[in-house]
Amino acid sequence: MSKLRTIPYGYEIRNGVVTVQPEEAKTVAEIFSLYIEGKTLQNISYMLVQRSIPFYMGEVRWNKNSVKRIIDNAKYIGDETYPRIIAEDVFQEAHKLKDCKGGAATPLSPILEYFKDICVCGKCGTRYKRINTWGSREKWMCADGCKSLFYVSDEVLESAVLNIINRVIRQPDLLDVTSRSHYSPSKDVVREENELIRLLEQPKISFTAVAKSILSCAALRFECCTFDRGEVTQALMDEFAEMEPMKDLDLQIIKRYVRRIKVYPNGKLTVVFYNSAEITAIGGTDDGSNITETSHEN
Repeated sequence: MSKLRTIPYGYEIRNGVVTVQPEEAKTVAEIFSLYIEGKTLQNISYMLVQRSIPFYMGEVRWNKNSVKRIIDNAKYIGDETYPRIIAEDVFQEAHKLKDCKGGAATPLSPILEYFKDICVCGKCGTRYKRINTWGSREKWMCADGCKSLFYVSDEVLESAVLNIINRVIRQPDLLDVTSRSHYSPSKDVVREENELIRLLEQPKISFTAVAKSILSCAALRFECCTFDRGEVTQALMDEFAEMEPMKDLDLQIIKRYVRRIKVYPNGKLTVVFYNSAEITAIGGTDDGSNITETSHEN
């Protein structure tokens, strides 16, 4: 079991006297500095863990609460027992910021909140999640752990989607997938298919369970099928032809025309429109240096 500290981080006892522990004191000073720069408690704790900074007796077990206790501890400005580690003005500045923050997280924009519902991994189909404590930045990544070679930030995601939509505004015929049908199995479909196989391989087959699994599998497969006889495609092309290129993303435009956003490990980002047309941008921009293509792949 881990032992608890009996003295604040940054100090040690020598010959019965509280003294400054030099390496820990440097970390204390850095924590205050990072907090004043605008880093959150969670950001700071993550950075300390990533750098394997020990908290006590060689153990790396930082979290936002342990960082908060350091920010809150007035002993660091010195008293009769504890030597000074932090200047009083630094301590006061940190606490002014703490009072202003009030512990509330900065809310995401409505567009980023919506992206959390429609962004999926292009490799496995799992929902993409937004991690807001990736060092000092945010990062979008596959919730199932698929490794990505490309750093996907809010800016990259928004820029790619904006530029793909603007490309379609300039070239509405990119959406022309008339009379094509598409089937792309989701992760739920694969999971249900595997469950059906498992049920069929049982020594004693439960026909009720098998029938239920078959129906569930069929329903999930149908949800993954998209059909377009041309009416939807033509309507989308006509509407995009009347638009002007956008400077900023419009949430209502996204909700009306974009069904899904796929992010691939190699950096490709694909916008799937409601008629099943898939427009793919490599990287996050469309300034002429990147490739943008229409895809009809399953």
